[in-house]
Amino acid sequence: MEFFVSAYHLRDALVKDHVAGRDQVERAISDSPTLSLLADLANLEKHRILERPPRSGEIPRMSLSDVADKSGWRLRVVIAHKGQERDDVEFAREVIGEWARVLNSLGQTD
Repeated sequence: MEFFVSAYHLRDALVKDHVAGRDQVERAISDSPTLSLLADLANLEKHRILERPPRSGEIPRMSLSDVADKSGWRLRVVIAHKGQERDDVEFAREVIGEWARVLNSLGQTD
């Protein structure tokens, strides 16, 4: 879950490093369903409650379970949001892809 906090705080680095203005970064987050959900997850992890209305439109819920498959055992975090359940690893991949898209739209590639 620390991934979500760190991934969300990329926004601060973008502003501090003068890659984009705060308004531009905040707009990109608000315009993206993936990054809006990321913001809510990060703020829930950090503060335990949302002090403002959820950016994603609904407060997400996370639950833990264990999974055993052919690759072994792992802890699974399920993200329940807007009637769907999402796997944390798959959502993390979405977040990485979405930040890459946003960075490309800002003219930043690495």
